[in-house]
Amino acid sequence: MRPHRPAALGRSFACAGRGLWRALRAERNLRIHLAATALVFSLAPFYPFDRGDWALLFLACGLVWGAELLNTAVERLCDRVCPDRDRAIGWVKDAAAGGVLACAVFAAGAGVCLFADPAGLRALGAAIATPLGAGAALALLAALGLFVLCGGKRKDDKTHF
Repeated sequence: MRPHRPAALGRSFACAGRGLWRALRAERNLRIHLAATALVFSLAPFYPFDRGDWALLFLACGLVWGAELLNTAVERLCDRVCPDRDRAIGWVKDAAAGGVLACAVFAAGAGVCLFADPAGLRALGAAIATPLGAGAALALLAALGLFVLCGGKRKDDKTHF
């Protein structure tokens, strides 16, 4: 008798979650994207965004995340297939990294368009001008910085990735 296995869809989600978790632990750039996403969604409530603006934020962040995850997969596969230095593999890896850069630049452009709103900037400035707001902003920035710098795999971590 076969042991009980979760449904195929459940396994797919479990594998995807494991891949995301491993990539977050192993890739500093992905942690940078997570920190930027956290910052974006921490600032967004201070702005008079409508549903379309929120949708754009989700799409832009998701696009950058997806591109970074695909870049990570391409780089890992290239390193596995050809551990030695190879010009063609270098081109593939550079092109994948360029894809991430393109997505990030355009997402940043969308962010500038959304966050340059004077009313939102005034509301954000008023919130940060209070001692509690300034402390919360500094705590958030410190936590995000620590996550980016220290959130990766430890040397004794046995996770294969």
